[in-house]
Amino acid sequence: MKITVTVIKADVGGIGGHTRPSDGLINAVRNLVKPQVRKDGKGLLIDSYIGYCGDDIHIVMTHTKGINNSQIHGLAWRAFEAATRVAKSEGLYGAGQDLLKDSFSGNVKGMGPGVAEMTFEERPNEAFTIYAADKTEPGAFNYPFYRMFVDTLSNTGLIVNQNLAKGVRITVMDVEKGKVATLNMWEDKPTLEAALMYPGRYVVSTVTTKDNQPILAASTDRLHNIAGTYVGKDDPICIVRTQKDFPATEEAGSAFNNPHLVAGNTRGSHHMPLMPVKVNSPASINYAIPIVSALVFSMHNGRLTGPVDGFASADWDYIRNIAMKRAIAIRSQGFVHPATLVPDELEYAAGYRARMSVLWSKMRPIPGSKPNAPKQGQKPGQRPPQGNRPQGQRPGQRPQQGNRQQQGQRPQQKQGQRPQQGQRPGQKPQGNRPQQVQRPGQRPQGNRPQGNKPQQGQRPGQRPQQGNRPQQSQRPQQRPQGQKPQGQRPPQQQKPQQQQKLQTSPTKSEPKAEVKVKKPRAPRKKKTETVAKPADTTTQSSTTTSPKTETST
Repeated sequence: MKITVTVIKADVGGIGGHTRPSDGLINAVRNLVKPQVRKDGKGLLIDSYIGYCGDDIHIVMTHTKGINNSQIHGLAWRAFEAATRVAKSEGLYGAGQDLLKDSFSGNVKGMGPGVAEMTFEERPNEAFTIYAADKTEPGAFNYPFYRMFVDTLSNTGLIVNQNLAKGVRITVMDVEKGKVATLNMWEDKPTLEAALMYPGRYVVSTVTTKDNQPILAASTDRLHNIAGTYVGKDDPICIVRTQKDFPATEEAGSAFNNPHLVAGNTRGSHHMPLMPVKVNSPASINYAIPIVSALVFSMHNGRLTGPVDGFASADWDYIRNIAMKRAIAIRSQGFVHPATLVPDELEYAAGYRARMSVLWSKMRPIPGSKPNAPKQGQKPGQRPPQGNRPQGQRPGQRPQQGNRQQQGQRPQQKQGQRPQQGQRPGQKPQGNRPQQVQRPGQRPQGNRPQGNKPQQGQRPGQRPQQGNRPQQSQRPQQRPQGQKPQGQRPPQQQKPQQQQKLQTSPTKSEPKAEVKVKKPRAPRKKKTETVAKPADTTTQSSTTTSPKTETST
């Protein structure tokens, strides 16, 4: 027989603060739920149980209508509405606090109340435990769940129970983005551990066996994500099936015997240990330490037997003492983190931002420093947008040598230099380019001033401008590369052609003092004719004077 177990809880009012619901609230809920439990089977429910943990009322219902049933959820919503009316008439604090919507829309999920439910084939001796917490968030169950289903040091059944030794499937919910991921044990164990490091965002929602038998279901709603502001902590609740192929009741319960630090406490803005308490315990006024209670049930044909108070025995008194010692120790740290939550997790974030706005209004730059003032449209503390950075350059890395201009940056020009006609900005001027044999750092060859005198407008000791770029108001003389002007006088500030020819040849650089400058002479004829005449003269003279010279020649 398939049975659905549904647990829905809500905070609709407390006596004198967030302590416990009044008897009038509990009776209002009971009066609406109990009539739906009928022996003739004409009611919505097979059985039910109503209790509380702190200021949260929880309704346990068994039925055959499956999960997310609008009739079952609607019954719980009407019961909480009736309790809210009583809370307002009694003047209770936080009346209707968790009812964040005005009207029921078919499912209480996303409307404020917490929901945990599962459908399964009932075993002959079905056993399960309901853990209800107050003054904390859904991530408070992450650590106990990990000890139940992953940590063999805490649960030996993960070794000796053949079904559990195969591993389980754990569904993790991102409560900020509303997405889920299914992780398989044991291959996804490191991934699960990484997710559970952040219980404020990643929460275990369900656990099943490898053959899809449901073991655990937990509430995961975060109220501030629904209301947009703080209206109280989420106060999670969960169902854990126990015995046989699942963790033993004692293995599941012992996962809570190490009171770990959770988010919550007064104003929902502190870290405090999760203390196991007895069933139907009020929240403590000693800074409202987070609490959890255990309701142990047996079930047959949907009929409930119990609950047994799982944390009522004397050994849990010792665990409660440990929790209180840890609570006093961390509360003695006051407001300093990690006693309080980080600013992004504070439930009263609006008040914190108001204090910080006063601080920032008093901030002044440090004398002698150059503060990075935010650009227009950039918020304080926001990283500047990535851009205008050369491709492949890491943040904080020096630009590569070569002074490559960045995208959208105009090249810098030296004073007194203008681009030639048809020359683009940043482009080297054409003409008088150094030959291929010119080494890096060597002065360009050609057109060196006579006597190494400074050019017009050039200071003594200053190197001549590379490439003989035309000075201001002077146009460059354009001619084909490699062609020498014939019968043309050199322009002002240019070398004679003879000197230009000497410097054109790729020879080693010599000291300036040894350079001999010859006087310019008229241009000669072609090189072949000029070389041929001296050769004939030499031959004739050598023939006339001495035959030996001719032979040697």
